[in-house]
Amino acid sequence: MKARGLKATLAFVIAMAGLTACGTGGDPASDTGAIPVRVLATTPSMNTGLPLAMVALGTADGAGLDMKYEAVGAASSTVIAGVMSGEADFGVLALAPAIEAIHTGAPIEIIAGTAEVASLMVVSNDVAERYGNKSVDERLRGLEGLTVGTGPVGSTNYNILRAELSRVGLDPDKDVTIIGMSEPTALVSGLKQGQFDAGFYGAGALEQNLADGDGAVYLTGKDLPTIQDMIGIGVIGRSDYIAKNADSVERLRAALAAATEQITADPVNAGEKLHTKFFAETSPAAWAITWELGQSVMVADTKISQDAYEKNLTLLAAGGSSVDVPFDEAVAEIARKDSE
Repeated sequence: MKARGLKATLAFVIAMAGLTACGTGGDPASDTGAIPVRVLATTPSMNTGLPLAMVALGTADGAGLDMKYEAVGAASSTVIAGVMSGEADFGVLALAPAIEAIHTGAPIEIIAGTAEVASLMVVSNDVAERYGNKSVDERLRGLEGLTVGTGPVGSTNYNILRAELSRVGLDPDKDVTIIGMSEPTALVSGLKQGQFDAGFYGAGALEQNLADGDGAVYLTGKDLPTIQDMIGIGVIGRSDYIAKNADSVERLRAALAAATEQITADPVNAGEKLHTKFFAETSPAAWAITWELGQSVMVADTKISQDAYEKNLTLLAAGGSSVDVPFDEAVAEIARKDSE
């Protein structure tokens, strides 16, 4: 039912895009030569850490882009709709929903991979004491009968959680109460107040619970077989925009690459700028945890291998969505990594 609802939404978006954006062309450069581009993104977290760093470090300016970057919420479907309608030139989001949109006929392509999945599960201290030292699979089984807050229904975090519970033999509809939330601050407060036994979200939110002593790290995305080695976050554009605006695409990719270079050269300074710009309400203690995990998942060359791409198909299948979009149909040539 959830898959049908998403498909219906995307079908509507595609139809509307045909009416509103079929004439999309390039934006003229400013007097300084900078190209104006509009970027929509999901809620700031370390899943979108590299594009956020691009903004915070000013590498978009350095690459000759006059960028307007706007975070519009946790749902990737909102970003897809914005790109499809022509409201935005590029979208930063989880790739699995983008691939599902392509499957339904959306004329969009992936022009950069920016991160593996930097998700984090924080549990109450009681749950951590009972299961925290056990194997990954035993920790997942330890969630049986508990309430877990995560991203909204259909989001990547929501689907990862369901896939991993199913993998260890639990029924995500019966054995665990999963509550999808569109606002990450609600997860932080819910865990603090005991409404949730656990929270699972992109790094950049639940670390506050760790800093406040409300919980403990239980799992990270790197622990979970469903998404290991998957490039799950990236940038999309409409196919017609990409074809007409190769310079904009090249400059955006250059800005992302320059951000990774600055992070590698001086991670402390880069982290401070990112913290100030997008995560100022996160305490320094919590930010230290966030930044360490965020750096570990960033994709330096923004290219995607076929294996890393197909992990997204596996995730979609685990969530009950039958999607079979070829690698070279979904990923623009400029973003493809040659198989090794």
